[in-house]
Amino acid sequence: MEINPMDADNTRGTQEVVGQLGSDMPPEGRSRWNNRVAFIFAAVGSAIGLGNFWRFPYLMYKYGGGTFLIPYLICLFVIGIPMLAIELSLGQRMQRGDVGAFARIHPKLRGVGFASVLASFFVVSYYSVIISWTGIFLVKSMFVSPLEWGNSGLAIPDTPGCLEAFANNTAEYHLYARVLKRNDMETCAEVGTEAGASSGIAGWVLLSSAVVWIFTAISVMKGVKTASYVVYVTMPLPFILLVILFVRAVTLDGSGDGIDAYLGKWDMSALSDPGIWADAAGQIFFSLSVCYGVMTSYGSYLDKDQPIVANVFIVALTNSTFSFFAGFAVFGVLGNLAHVRGVPVEEVTNAGIALAFVVYPSALEAMSGSAFWCFILFATLFMLGIDSAFSLVEAVTTVIGDTEMNGVSVKQRLQTRFGKPVGEPIITVSVCFAAWLVGILYCADIGFYWLDIVDHYINNYTVLIDGLLESVAVTWVWGYAADRYKVGASSSRWWAGTFFVAGCVWIIITASTAVALAPCVDTKWDLNTGNSTVSYECLPQAKDCSLGVETINDKQYFVAGLDVWAQCPSFADLTAGGTGNKTGSMLLLPSDSPAVAACVTKVGEVCYAGGDLAIGAVVFVFILVVGWCISWKKSHLTPKKWLAAIWFSGSDRMMNHILWVDRDRANNIAWGRGARISDFFGAIFEVAFGILWKYIIPPVLMFLLILVFKKDVQDPYGGYPPYMQVICWIMIALTLVVFGVFVFLPGQYSDDAHLDEHPVDDDNTNYYYAQQQQPAYDYNKDPNGSPLPPPLQQQQVVYAA
Repeated sequence: MEINPMDADNTRGTQEVVGQLGSDMPPEGRSRWNNRVAFIFAAVGSAIGLGNFWRFPYLMYKYGGGTFLIPYLICLFVIGIPMLAIELSLGQRMQRGDVGAFARIHPKLRGVGFASVLASFFVVSYYSVIISWTGIFLVKSMFVSPLEWGNSGLAIPDTPGCLEAFANNTAEYHLYARVLKRNDMETCAEVGTEAGASSGIAGWVLLSSAVVWIFTAISVMKGVKTASYVVYVTMPLPFILLVILFVRAVTLDGSGDGIDAYLGKWDMSALSDPGIWADAAGQIFFSLSVCYGVMTSYGSYLDKDQPIVANVFIVALTNSTFSFFAGFAVFGVLGNLAHVRGVPVEEVTNAGIALAFVVYPSALEAMSGSAFWCFILFATLFMLGIDSAFSLVEAVTTVIGDTEMNGVSVKQRLQTRFGKPVGEPIITVSVCFAAWLVGILYCADIGFYWLDIVDHYINNYTVLIDGLLESVAVTWVWGYAADRYKVGASSSRWWAGTFFVAGCVWIIITASTAVALAPCVDTKWDLNTGNSTVSYECLPQAKDCSLGVETINDKQYFVAGLDVWAQCPSFADLTAGGTGNKTGSMLLLPSDSPAVAACVTKVGEVCYAGGDLAIGAVVFVFILVVGWCISWKKSHLTPKKWLAAIWFSGSDRMMNHILWVDRDRANNIAWGRGARISDFFGAIFEVAFGILWKYIIPPVLMFLLILVFKKDVQDPYGGYPPYMQVICWIMIALTLVVFGVFVFLPGQYSDDAHLDEHPVDDDNTNYYYAQQQQPAYDYNKDPNGSPLPPPLQQQQVVYAA
């Protein structure tokens, strides 16, 4: 067995021969980024998407301004940067996409990669439709005057239904009735969500999505070869346009009020709300494009010797910086809109799609030169979306192209079949066409509802599950074989198995108690309908909360569907002047409004401290301590030697790769092993990342899954009908099925039979007791005791399984 072979030019770094998993050499003819700048531009473009512009600023505002930065930055360094480092370094080391990379850790882990690219395919199928909306708005900004979403644009039909649905909000009417066809253009009646309710396709959205897919296919027609040129336009341009919007926003009258709502308020009590931590982790996790197979794919096209750490920090910090400054551009304009209307900022603020396609365009339309500013806005959103879209496509096409049949990749087979390099174009066009066909669902008049619910389930379940599987695969499964030879099969089984069992027990304890997540849950409200009183209960175990409350920026809002509010005699007063904020079919109204106070009376509430989560965590730690003590006893090693052999096993392989490619090239010494000042930080980096990868990130992701699951059990997302919820749960189950199928396919570690409690080697010596007389491993020698080449000394040797 060859240990860490070096090329003649010493450029391959610390690599291992992986035996049954294949050669460590890059696939023949693999494409490369034109240069490091092209790679960074592509990775940054993939990370920065539409959510950076509309979701991050709203979360800052929702949780009292700058307070949100505290959990956000903690999650950035605890979850985001380590996960990004895993994916980029894994792709670079293995020189494969997600499926091939995890297959080389172990063949049974191919399902981890397939699950992530399956999520990528589902996401890009609806993400492209959102981009198509920006394309429609972009074209109208250039060629339609006056702007249709302005007060002087479209005329809303003077019918009771339209008054109830849009309350003279032209921007909402334009988006939902004219563009998405969610509402009838004449009666404004909303399309139902029951099965078979769809009555047609939004033609302009379908056409625009086709244009988006053509643009996406061209951008990655030849993989990273064409993407290396496209990103020189699609990545820097949004930054330039954002600067233009930023300068204009902060110079508007009233912008200070908007910026104060965005950043100026620091409500430290919000840190006790579990929601702020869940949202911060979610924003970091999703905005960096991790667990979609994108960064693994991009890393696989890097040279084997490219540094990793600097690239990781550049991508992560650039992504966060863009989000932060986007908030000034957004809330500066919203502050001006509130100033013009003479209302508080919270009355013109909305979340998600409504912020980008209703509120913000309305604010820009009221400014001089509105067409120009709307063009800048939608050009920015279009470029942000396109970068992320073709990165998701690249994740899928890389996996398909790398798939081998009888030792020959699909890309090579296509090139052999047609006698020319058409493998990548054929794969790219096929994937884009298939995704466009799936995306037709989201172009229908009920497509908005499907987009909303699928986005929730994919981003809150599938991606978190993929992240959990990835971190466990890299840090636990990858190290398992080495653990067996260092501490014995029984000890290693107890070590890894205890972590798995403890995690499952924690999930069962916390997820099985269907209690509310919020510290206080409003349990009963009386709605005055004029002739009678209707009571609404929102108990902790309730499946549907028809009337509840939400606190945004220290202000309390009542949340209910339009059908609930319609029972109030003062409904017209409730929505007069645009004071109500709509999210889908839900309407948020300020609790201090006189009209609301006349309609709703609070009867009671119950407070809950979330004790089941703490109990689950305590049980989790207890099981770990007991199981790991048993693991130590079964190793027959001293505690120090046992811990040294097993603590970083698995994560040390990835860390050794990172430390080597970021080495001191002048002296050919891995980062963290030399005597330079920077090596001190390298040693800290090694320990911190090893702990985060193996022991922090998996429990954090389990915790987030529990939070989301409990919330959806209590109150199914969006109030959508059961058949839609069931279909989405089937999509989540498909992720686990894909993973499980490959677990039961052939490909396993060698038999453990020769590693029983006290095995006797061929020379009649006992492995375990021999370990007590010498170190578990020597950094500077191979297993035969021979010194390693100088470039590999002072590094932990990575033994092939």
